[in-house]
Amino acid sequence: MNRWSAFTTAGAMATLLSTTSAFADVSNQDVWSTWKGVLTGVGYDVAGQESQSGNSLTVSDLVLSIDLAPEEGSVSMNFGEMTFEEQGDGTVRIGLPATLPVKIVSDVEGEQTDVTLTATMDGLDMVASGDPDDITYTYSANSMAMALTELLVNGQPMDDFTFDMMMSAMSGVSSIGGGDMARFAQTMTANSLTMKVKGDDPDDGKVDMNMDIQGLAFESEGVVPMGVDHENPAEIFRSGFNMQGSFSAEGSTLVVDAEEDQAPTKINMSTATSKLAVTMGDGLFDYDGSVVDVAFSMVGGGSPLPIVVNMDELSYGLLMPLLKGTSPQDFDFSFKLAGLTISDMLWGIFDPGGMLPRDPATISVALNGTTTLFEDLVSEEMEDADEFPGEVNSLTLTEVLVEAVGARISGDGGFVFDNTDLQTFDGIPRPEGSVALNVKGANALMDTLVAMGLLPEEQVMGARMMMAMFSVPGDSEDEVNSVIEINAEGHVLANGQRIQ
Repeated sequence: MNRWSAFTTAGAMATLLSTTSAFADVSNQDVWSTWKGVLTGVGYDVAGQESQSGNSLTVSDLVLSIDLAPEEGSVSMNFGEMTFEEQGDGTVRIGLPATLPVKIVSDVEGEQTDVTLTATMDGLDMVASGDPDDITYTYSANSMAMALTELLVNGQPMDDFTFDMMMSAMSGVSSIGGGDMARFAQTMTANSLTMKVKGDDPDDGKVDMNMDIQGLAFESEGVVPMGVDHENPAEIFRSGFNMQGSFSAEGSTLVVDAEEDQAPTKINMSTATSKLAVTMGDGLFDYDGSVVDVAFSMVGGGSPLPIVVNMDELSYGLLMPLLKGTSPQDFDFSFKLAGLTISDMLWGIFDPGGMLPRDPATISVALNGTTTLFEDLVSEEMEDADEFPGEVNSLTLTEVLVEAVGARISGDGGFVFDNTDLQTFDGIPRPEGSVALNVKGANALMDTLVAMGLLPEEQVMGARMMMAMFSVPGDSEDEVNSVIEINAEGHVLANGQRIQ
């Protein structure tokens, strides 16, 4: 199963495992049939024995299994017994076993890995309501945990590896509807999510990781087409697959203790608010995330000094088409790192005299454009492709900003590309457009680097000559502007003067 089809099957399972009020009646058979229909629709085999006694439907010996992509393995979950009990008010209470074994078998490049996990649910309460075509689930639990029970690699036990994960005080509301297009929607909150990983391998060394995420919130909704080949992501998207999801957390901490070749490393990291939003549908993939107040420190790892880095904000975004087409499609990309600082101890390595300004640094890039795809990016063939299967039609640079050590570079601009002309610029589609740049503090920075002995004077002289050739003075001292243009004839101009 490649990463795109995994979105659909994993999404369906996550919805069902975490689902569970409206006012119309729903029967226990309605609820079970909807679950079973969605699971089989995304490729799972569902095996179990159904029995009805009064208001209760019991499914015993319930096993869910799915084969991954050819020769990659399988996943199976043994639910044991699951109950659906009608409450007499049009709702159904769903009962799951307190523990649930999950077995994953993978075979990649001749290495077989057998993983057995145990899911544990404490105080789980799950109620279904609504009508058969649109069932709503309300659920809560004191905690839900997942622990590694057994790990085998080529039949050999890996007893020195442990994995534990727990989500506490969780609650949520979900809805799911069947048919040719399964619909789902979900909201969930949890007080915390903790994860612990510990391993000791003679070849790879030791690792002990502890992660804690506080104040989680999750929302998702979408539609999943039934009865299509879920090993063919392009078919899934063209059949109407659509998903939107968002995740947020109030804070997180990460502590890692590792050792390799008898050299220890300790990492500490913390963040304040973080957000993530993902949308897939209409042939597009949209991904946006941000985190604020990041603090990172590392001791060891081959560094003679502790590494301490802080930043006020880290954000990123990506919009890209997934399916081939005959006309240009939109894309965009953004990245921002603001308020970056490092410790004085690190500064002291290359600036012991404190000659460089140590104000917080900022790096920001934002661009958008259009592209024409000749192949589906979600196909398995494209996962290992060496070349981009398409052409760029236009590119707009909405922002470039680098601000550090007393200097500042900013710019914007845009180009369109003639993909039929690969001669003017020796194999590169001919661009037409311009980019404007503004540089402040460059001369002062070069003077400081020369005084520190980090740059020879002759190199600085060459850099200043280049700046003089391609720029004009700005409004303030130590400021220059430059406009680089490529016209329809393929001529390159700097501030109106042809240079090529």
